[in-house]
Amino acid sequence: MKKRIRGIVISVAAALCLWGCKGEEAEKYVLNLSLDAEISTLDAQAAVDSASLEVIGATMEGLYRIDGEGNAAPAAAEREEISEDGLTRRYYLKETYWSDGSRVTADDFVYGFRRAADPSLANENAFLLEISGIAESGPVSRGEAPLESLGVRAAGEDVLEITLDRPVPYFQSMMAFPLFFPARQEFVEECGQDYATSPDTLLANGPYQIASYEPSALSFTLEKNPFYGEETGNVEEIRYQVVKDSQQSVLAFQDGILDIAPLSGEQAQLWDGGREYHSYFLASLWYISPNQKVKGLENVNLRKALAMSFDKEAITGYIMRDGSAPADFAVPRGAGKGPQGQDFRDDGKTWLEYDKLAAASYWEQARKELGLKDGEILTYTLLCEDTETASLIAQFIQGEIQENLPGIAIEIERVPKKVRLSRMKEGDYDLGLVRWGADYEDPTAFLSMWTTDSPYNYGSWSDEEYDKRIGYAVSGFRRGEEEKRWEQMKEAEEIVMEQAAIFPICQKANAYLISEEVTGMEFHPVGINRIFRNVSKKNVDRKNFSW
Repeated sequence: MKKRIRGIVISVAAALCLWGCKGEEAEKYVLNLSLDAEISTLDAQAAVDSASLEVIGATMEGLYRIDGEGNAAPAAAEREEISEDGLTRRYYLKETYWSDGSRVTADDFVYGFRRAADPSLANENAFLLEISGIAESGPVSRGEAPLESLGVRAAGEDVLEITLDRPVPYFQSMMAFPLFFPARQEFVEECGQDYATSPDTLLANGPYQIASYEPSALSFTLEKNPFYGEETGNVEEIRYQVVKDSQQSVLAFQDGILDIAPLSGEQAQLWDGGREYHSYFLASLWYISPNQKVKGLENVNLRKALAMSFDKEAITGYIMRDGSAPADFAVPRGAGKGPQGQDFRDDGKTWLEYDKLAAASYWEQARKELGLKDGEILTYTLLCEDTETASLIAQFIQGEIQENLPGIAIEIERVPKKVRLSRMKEGDYDLGLVRWGADYEDPTAFLSMWTTDSPYNYGSWSDEEYDKRIGYAVSGFRRGEEEKRWEQMKEAEEIVMEQAAIFPICQKANAYLISEEVTGMEFHPVGINRIFRNVSKKNVDRKNFSW
């Protein structure tokens, strides 16, 4: 296997050696990483792609961070006071510093929040301000109210007060997302259009700071922030290289140039079982959305037949091959914690499992209810993106449905992602293959999609009881009703599954090769997926490792 992979991309070693070869730097603890795309920005209030968010997460911190157990832990916040109604949150800040030695103040958080809401910046993640419940965030981000009316103010140099329009049980975890990080107004305005484009136009308050960077760079470096006052791992530098071919990353890993390498499905299958193979779940779900405005798909028995007619384990075992797991639910594991710290999936409930006999039975019931004549065939088009993974999943499901449900024909239409999204938003499709990842850590990140008025309810499914439960979970409950809210969300998931409003396929995972030198890495299913705050390295020559 080693010879085969080396033979594919042997030239990459020379290219990566410019930043990975050992010389005088050997005395340093350096973590060498790859990204599969250039980062788009290092502006915390503008970043939306995972690569940018990862780097920002290594160099900056908000009121809270997510710890190794996946829980919100204080970062810049020393302590929190919450009013009895849960609508006023006051944060007393620690004595923390920017990378130029100046204090991080409550005013910096106020300015950062206002930048996030500023409609002139047109941040794609501004909607998270409304989801976080910050008062007036909707009108402010739409330009209907001044920035100063946003529900955040400095009640002292080290005291930040945030006003909410409703209690939000997942508020602390949202404060760990870069959109809610501080920004020093004087510095940002002084940099102007050059802000966040170079080490000189960036300030850090996290474990690392930018040592070298320019926009669209194919390589850049982070170094320890000398003004970060908390204990961290021993890694002094993080060196990034953009490597778009995963096979090149694997070769660089084998040669000791990379410490962590992402794996494609095929590679994951080859390396699974090795000492350095690891797989981590994302709060991300592949599913099919049936358009209930299309004739036949309004029938619940037909939807159940389709949902149960394809083998999900075959999809994860032979197509994904990266640790992804079959999904018989609407809310994936890791998407949110309950009042007692329990995961939404801890109760073990499942629906719509693969069962071709049950699927055939539902299909027979649907034929009678739809008045189909013997020999009459229903034909539906499955809309999917033109990526390899989406195409393979669509082809497999097409074959399974046509084999297990005689009388149903499936055609496949492959389009770019933007076209797929546009078509589904307009309702111009029959069946749509969707991948959705949580933007924040709460089951409503998924369950809110299927309410009647949701812009992501592509299939036009509607249920009054479902809407009532999600309405309560989002904005109707009061502080002290967390257990009731949890149960309402559980009941809502049961409704959406019993009616087969979607056909779940699998929960996505990411697979990596991670050097045995590396410890303290954190992988999270929501938000920033890779965290390096506590990462350390051993003084080991990886080239001597035997595979």
